[in-house]
Amino acid sequence: MIEENGKIQTNGLLLFLGTMAGVNGSASLLRVSSSNAIKYASKQILGKPLMKTLWYSLLKK
Repeated sequence: MIEENGKIQTNGLLLFLGTMAGVNGSASLLRVSSSNAIKYASKQILGKPLMKTLWYSLLKK
């Protein structure tokens, strides 16, 4: 990103900033989608009898 004479390359800086914005956007999307998935899964688990869930077989052992 920095040339030998000390100047900053514009293309390198734009690539760096674009990558960081993409990472930040991906992280926020993952955070929101995992929050929604947890809400859905908890409703599904609480709506079934305990013996029919995956948790029962794991805890039974």
